[in-house]
Amino acid sequence: MSLKRTLLATAVAGGIMAMGSAHATNGYFAHGYGVKSKSMGGGGVAFSANSAMTIANNPATLTDVDDQVTFDVSYFRPIRGYDYETRFLPIDNVVDPDAQQLSGILGVVDPQLAGFLDNALSIALNALPTEAFSVEGTGRSDREAFYIPSLAASYALTENDSFGIAMYGNGGMNTDYPAESGNYLGFGGDNPQGTFGSGRTGVNLEQLFITPTYARKLFDDTLSIGISPVIARQKFRAYGLDNFNGSGEFGPLLAARYPNAGGDRPGSFSTDSDNMNGNGHDKVWGYGGKIGLTFSPTDNFTLGASYQSRIHMDEFEEYSGLFAEGGSFDIPPTWTVGMAADVTDTLTLTFDYQRIKYEDVKSISNPSMDYLFQCTDGDSSKCLGGEDGIGFGWDDINVYKLGMQWQATPKLQLRAGWNRGDNPVSSEDALFNTIAPGVTENHYTAGFSYAFNKHHQMHGAVMYAPEVRVDGKNELLSDFTVGAAEQDLSIYMKQYEATVGYTYKF
Repeated sequence: MSLKRTLLATAVAGGIMAMGSAHATNGYFAHGYGVKSKSMGGGGVAFSANSAMTIANNPATLTDVDDQVTFDVSYFRPIRGYDYETRFLPIDNVVDPDAQQLSGILGVVDPQLAGFLDNALSIALNALPTEAFSVEGTGRSDREAFYIPSLAASYALTENDSFGIAMYGNGGMNTDYPAESGNYLGFGGDNPQGTFGSGRTGVNLEQLFITPTYARKLFDDTLSIGISPVIARQKFRAYGLDNFNGSGEFGPLLAARYPNAGGDRPGSFSTDSDNMNGNGHDKVWGYGGKIGLTFSPTDNFTLGASYQSRIHMDEFEEYSGLFAEGGSFDIPPTWTVGMAADVTDTLTLTFDYQRIKYEDVKSISNPSMDYLFQCTDGDSSKCLGGEDGIGFGWDDINVYKLGMQWQATPKLQLRAGWNRGDNPVSSEDALFNTIAPGVTENHYTAGFSYAFNKHHQMHGAVMYAPEVRVDGKNELLSDFTVGAAEQDLSIYMKQYEATVGYTYKF
């Protein structure tokens, strides 16, 4: 089979296989790309590890890679969920039972409706206990096993010029809370009705990158530059969010409590309620680019840098009422700098610093609760799907990656690494991030490669990210009940990953 046919088969197979779910480690970006990088804490901006998947870290390092095709698949197991405690305060701490003026609280002026509401409040107050009590609830996402493939190929066109292509999952997020999960908006107990009171609840976000790459050596091999157009495919669905678009069981109550909300129908916090929830998977394409360079002032020391532009994606039309700017969900830019040093003839150390610019994308970075209350006050631009609408409140994050590779024997390489990324989620946004708890921080990695002969190699890597929790308060429930209920909540995630890979060298 010719090289052209091999690369074409690689591209087709990768485009099919790499659509498997990929999920969060550094925010919603993967901690590393390719089995070798994954085992070194995800680093490699200045070190190719002789893998064609180095394209994902820095296209310039492709000049150090042998002609090859490499493939790997990761078994990824994220454990994510939430806990909460809701405290219901004594009646006399909330409202004077003798006043019974629900109409005044809600701002209702129609006499007939006001009389009905005040009478309903009187009945409700007489039925409720006069002492404080509390309930607890919990939810754990059902799906905990994902298989994430990646595929890459490289070929030296000349002594100084190289071409390659890589296909991999850039990142993503998945939650799938069963209907029996605790209900943030209700009492919990035997029939909790799911996370937000509408049964099974969750999201699924997947991102595939296809990156054809050209790299060239300059100045007697001391400098390399590389460039990669990035073709991106993105897939998303959301379900169980009915009570945010007025179609859920709480819709009439929310409409009464927030009569001036900026949504497109009573009880809705969305500007496009029909395209906000439960519309199955929507798939879109986008484009961007990556550029990189490496500089080797000596034979045993290399500096590297790369920049990936914002990836401009088509809007999710089926979720134009969920994401800000009418369904916009671009992929944020990143930049990375780092070094690699051959400490001995058999030991190489790497260090990368990466900045992920989540704040450049409104649907990711805009505040959740602050904008929600601006929406309830009538500002439609701050509602879900609005021009400057509700987001997840994510901050830009710093990521530090430390790695080591040891040539233990002529055929065996051993690797280890550590990856530390900031948690992008603050306590104020914990409620909304229940469906996207990308909060992990430390990642511990290890791996190996074994060369059977000059053509065939196998690889392995493992990763563990300890549990991280973000504690917050359900301000929506407190406001909705006019202070009658207070809720403390906690979202969490920890992760396990095991990767196996194979490389064929031409």
